[in-house]
Amino acid sequence: MKKITFITLALFLLLGAYAQQPKREIIVNPLLIEKLGANKVNELRATNPRQLIIENIELTHFCSLTAKLGEPDETYKMMGELKNFVKEGKTCNYQDIISNGYVDRYDFKIQSHPTLTTIYTLGNTGYYLFVQSEEWMEEHKRAVIADYGL
Repeated sequence: MKKITFITLALFLLLGAYAQQPKREIIVNPLLIEKLGANKVNELRATNPRQLIIENIELTHFCSLTAKLGEPDETYKMMGELKNFVKEGKTCNYQDIISNGYVDRYDFKIQSHPTLTTIYTLGNTGYYLFVQSEEWMEEHKRAVIADYGL
């Protein structure tokens, strides 16, 4: 009887571990590897793929850079100039941001709104940073996690 219980328990543990693995390989942005380190990324890939997906999304999909600002309406919240939100010890180079098309979330105190898109200006460059609402981000995370079968 003990053997049957042990085998059943082992089978459930194996099935549980297998069920938590994504159906396909998680594509990790190289910037995430740079920020967290390859060891941490590999650890998350093996033990918590859901968290790896969330980290990847939060680093790379939280905003977009655009040179066009439509007529602001009730779905936008203007936050001001991006350089005013730089974390201590970090720098803000608009030309680098524009040429890379990327804002490093770890270098800024970027605020998102629960339901509105927040907008930051990049000085007088004519570019704007659109930060997705928290509501949009949560929906996007759920969709991507489901797409990976987790």
